[in-house]
Amino acid sequence: MQDFAFSIDGQTVYVVSNDETSQTTVTAWDVSNRKVQGRLELRLISLVPVRDGVVLVAQNKPPELWNFKLSTCVRCWSTLTGVTNLIPISEELIACVGRQADVNIVATTGGEIVSTIQPFDQRQVIACNRNCQLVTFSQKNRFPLSSNEGWIEGTLRLSNTTTLIWERDTSLPWCEGYKDLPHCIFSPKETFVVVWGKALLDGPGVHILDALSGGTHHTLPNSKNVVDCKFVCDEECLVYNRGINVLRLFNVRSGDLLTVMDIEERPCCLAVCLPHHLIAICLTGVRFRVLKVWSPQIKDRRESKRLALRCVCLF
Repeated sequence: MQDFAFSIDGQTVYVVSNDETSQTTVTAWDVSNRKVQGRLELRLISLVPVRDGVVLVAQNKPPELWNFKLSTCVRCWSTLTGVTNLIPISEELIACVGRQADVNIVATTGGEIVSTIQPFDQRQVIACNRNCQLVTFSQKNRFPLSSNEGWIEGTLRLSNTTTLIWERDTSLPWCEGYKDLPHCIFSPKETFVVVWGKALLDGPGVHILDALSGGTHHTLPNSKNVVDCKFVCDEECLVYNRGINVLRLFNVRSGDLLTVMDIEERPCCLAVCLPHHLIAICLTGVRFRVLKVWSPQIKDRRESKRLALRCVCLF
């Protein structure tokens, strides 16, 4: 299993798996009865669930909207060629990132291209919000430690088509044939920008930035070697670190650790359904758990401030 994602209604999980020929299979699983709804074989580049189905972009093909069961292609954006990544913005908006860092904002329900954005220079786009503002990373210099490794100095920026809103200097490890870009997501209400990965802003870890100024709100504790970070509601995010068997949930505004869940083995990847507060955890092999989330933000605020997770089903 390479990746997976929830449908917007939480009824379907899309599992992406590869074989030794690099052929990708996308399988739609029904969460309620644990049965396969449909399956596609293609050389997948990116997948984003939306309100009317799921958008897929395959190698040398334009983005396509498929229905929930992957049985019918509903719409194709044939004019959008050379798309290298899809970034979810809302239930109906996605950003299609091109080879030249050009970004087309697409309304998937009606099919129209809402906006086309060209960054100031050839930066790499890593996040986009509803205001058509892009978080980008650009390399400045590389300082070698030896002949084939070193550090890349770069800049993390938030901008729109005409205005630079803020920028932050950063650096990340580099070795021959491998560059790991920083990971970046907006909080659901776009109050915060969360950055993690190999990038160093104020040191390694998960950095919570103010979306308006770019200043560091705080850095989550013990957040080195983070593999993934997902929001389960506007101010609470789920984090897991490489090589350990636990998931940790934080309040991003306060930085408080809300709970730690031992899942008894190392997860491979995570998927979250925000509208229905579901988490899917990929385990070894083609296995995953689906969990329901309760938290102070999701349910009525009571005496407990800890987040509760309950296993709904195990595939």
